[in-house]
Amino acid sequence: MNIKFVVGGVVVIGALFLGTEIYWKKQFEQKARDDFKSLSFLKPMNDAMAKANLPLKVDALNHYPHVLVYADFTQDLPNTVNKTAMQAEMRSASHQMSCGYFDYVREKEATEKYKDVGQGIVTVVEEDQLAMTHIFKSRLGEVMYEQKQILSQCPEFIELKKSVE
Repeated sequence: MNIKFVVGGVVVIGALFLGTEIYWKKQFEQKARDDFKSLSFLKPMNDAMAKANLPLKVDALNHYPHVLVYADFTQDLPNTVNKTAMQAEMRSASHQMSCGYFDYVREKEATEKYKDVGQGIVTVVEEDQLAMTHIFKSRLGEVMYEQKQILSQCPEFIELKKSVE
């Protein structure tokens, strides 16, 4: 009779432990989804553009899991601007807006506390197949550069994934 109580107690404690782990894993995944859906990066990005005196206004259209980010020049660019160099800058900015977030998360991973957060982000990015498309337009609305980035293919994401496994 006592062995039944002991086995029952061990099963209950094991179920509680496993249930708690599953609960927190789902909570971190939901927080990651909410963060990706909120697009909280737009205001700081527009503030940075204004501070750097760049004639860009950034806006986004969120069709989760696909986000369209529009960067519109608010002034005409001088004729002396090198088009190849400008495209390289737009490519770099597009990559930073898409993949730079994972570097930020990985830096926070230095403490064990944030490892679960990183695992939640990795799970969401892989399961939901998040993607961002950046479209840079001239003042007149002509598309100057367009880039689609699937976030799970970012080198920074792959490094984050390896660090939380």
